[in-house]
Amino acid sequence: MRHSDSSPLPDGIGCGRFSFRLDMMTGMRRIGRYAFSLFVAVSLILFIATCVFWVRSARHADELEYHHVKVDRSAGQNLQGETHWYLSSSEGKIWLYLIYAPLHVAWDGEDADSVEWTISHDDECKGTRDFEAAGLIFNPSFDRFGFGYDPVPFYEGSHRIFRAPFYALALIALIPVLIRLWTMLRRVHKPPDGLCPKCGYDLRATPERCPECGHAGSGAGRQSRQPDEGSLPGS
Repeated sequence: MRHSDSSPLPDGIGCGRFSFRLDMMTGMRRIGRYAFSLFVAVSLILFIATCVFWVRSARHADELEYHHVKVDRSAGQNLQGETHWYLSSSEGKIWLYLIYAPLHVAWDGEDADSVEWTISHDDECKGTRDFEAAGLIFNPSFDRFGFGYDPVPFYEGSHRIFRAPFYALALIALIPVLIRLWTMLRRVHKPPDGLCPKCGYDLRATPERCPECGHAGSGAGRQSRQPDEGSLPGS
């Protein structure tokens, strides 16, 4: 004997499900707002840091170096490969040098790989010097608005140079902050219900169009959700 699935639900179950879904949607929106606020805070910190390094780069150079030595002793061979990353700031721009030397050099040091991070300033910065010591010159294949990219030709390994102006990085970091300020200003200047959002005229008598500025549909939606008592069925 088959039972019909169309039997009515016990009292309270339907309302409980609707309330649960509503609470879940409210919670997700709250989490989204918190996540965006955190994103805006991080963007603001990055914007301030970018501006600080931008001003400093006019007189000083700073560099973060990542050096990774990879050792391969398989098949009785002692080979060494190196990876250098240089992140440098100077003259209002930020530079990224990527150097990779394949496993080809005889190695008689430690068996384990090594990773080293170094922060340098001014004359201690080695990114440009290492390229120049190898006889390489920055000749970008792309050079527009301060951005540059040069896939440096070399007989072995991989060499890349990227360049970006600080002003572009500052503008990118500032975008989320500007979006947050715009939403806050919209909330502050949002007119109360029943008023024209363009000129603030009272639209309770003419919700379809503002008689003052001609803005269409200013209060039609709000009025339609609040019908008069005389228009209710059975009144």
